[in-house]
Amino acid sequence: MSLNYEAASKYILQDKLIVKETQSEYIVKSPRGVVLLNRLQYEILMRFSETPITLNDIYMQYNNLPSDKLKNLLDKFIFEKLILDTRTNRLQKKTIGYYFRMLTRIELPSRRLIVIIKKCLASRNMTWKVVSSLICISLSIYCNIRLIPYTGFSWNQVERWFGFLLIGIAIAFYHEVWMAAFIIRYGGEHTIKFKLRILLGVFISVVVGWEYLLTIEKKKTLRTFLLVDLFTIALCSKFAIIGFLFMCLSMKSLAYMFCTFSIIGYSYMLINLWPFLLKGDGYNMFCIYNNVARLRNYFLRLIYSVVCRKPIDFIPKGKLLLYLLWGFMFALSLVFIEYAFYHGLRLRI
Repeated sequence: MSLNYEAASKYILQDKLIVKETQSEYIVKSPRGVVLLNRLQYEILMRFSETPITLNDIYMQYNNLPSDKLKNLLDKFIFEKLILDTRTNRLQKKTIGYYFRMLTRIELPSRRLIVIIKKCLASRNMTWKVVSSLICISLSIYCNIRLIPYTGFSWNQVERWFGFLLIGIAIAFYHEVWMAAFIIRYGGEHTIKFKLRILLGVFISVVVGWEYLLTIEKKKTLRTFLLVDLFTIALCSKFAIIGFLFMCLSMKSLAYMFCTFSIIGYSYMLINLWPFLLKGDGYNMFCIYNNVARLRNYFLRLIYSVVCRKPIDFIPKGKLLLYLLWGFMFALSLVFIEYAFYHGLRLRI
């Protein structure tokens, strides 16, 4: 059987792929994102690492495999840019998203920060931190119930103050510090890289690569995300408690400020935990739990395939309903955002 490609086309492995091996699969970071491969799929991928070969050569080497499945796998390799036609020019070897990330994320010299995190956070017993976080969050609910009517807080009347953006950045940085602490606990200190994220020339936040967590047990990875988010929400809750203290002292302006800080923080975490919009913690946990990746991209390809009446052979077996569910919720999330902007909801995050 001949695959639907030029017989003379030769392909070679993408350069500088980041590969992490787990007990049952390989996690490959491609120019488009993360790709999960089993051992046989990874073995086939590595056939392209030595010398350029044609796809028909691969088909001949693995003629014991179903031809349709092998073709779908090779299609996936090409789409994800894991393998490249040897005639591919320099710019087309990567993707627009890859170049965008390269231009908007600048690595920071963070060795000293990592040492501090290792000494102050990574070695601590987390039980007390979990208990204290839950207590603070419980107290903050009561504090905000009292603060909001006292201060007259309203999203539509929040002033345009640069400090509100800075508090969002501080919360995001606190979140990344705890993520780094857990990575260090699991032995991944050598993989930690803090990067400055810039968008439209504006400093947005500091991010840390968490891909090392994909190499450990799934339950431990999910537990890490949940604990990091719990600790970050607890930081937001402390703002409400401080605001409540200012309310007791009849210092309304300061009570309003810290009430706003708290609600901004909770809003940031809500967006971060919502799995059907941005690629935050909620999205990552959803993907890890269901053993899927690239939900948004594949959902859009799914819509394109339906409209153009093309076969849907790129969705993992048994995952079609999951992709449809995610896509439906993604569409609803976009509708809500449009509704919020139309009605003048001003989020200061």
